[in-house]
Amino acid sequence: MTTRTTSYNKPVRAEAARPVEPARPAAPPAPRTANDLPAGLRAHDSRLLTSSLAPMPELTPEALRAEIARIAPARIPALTQHLVEATTNAQQTQSLAPLKASVHSWAVFVAIERHPQRAARLRELERILIRNSPEVMVALEDARAGGNGT
Repeated sequence: MTTRTTSYNKPVRAEAARPVEPARPAAPPAPRTANDLPAGLRAHDSRLLTSSLAPMPELTPEALRAEIARIAPARIPALTQHLVEATTNAQQTQSLAPLKASVHSWAVFVAIERHPQRAARLRELERILIRNSPEVMVALEDARAGGNGT
């Protein structure tokens, strides 16, 4: 060890530098099985454990637009309209919250639609819910129309 002094003339002990060990590669993740899923999802989603999906895109309008163009091109006009409205609201409120909410909502859409079986099951469950609850049907129609429930 060596001794050096600080600007206050107090001796400080300095240790010799230790060599940095190279990072070890991470172990591959353990294989997932259907038993890793909750019981209610096993029948529907076990086949998705081995699917080779590309990673989720970055949470930016450009990256989400590219992914939506790939998985659901018919939804691009809705995405564009939603982003225009969010930009207008962000300017009016001088807040990024509307843009963040828009990006989040489209990220959820992408996360669902990237798994066609899950998306189909979600739509099926929504249809069942709508048939069995008129209040839910009205609320969903209002939400799809962009209303505020009044």
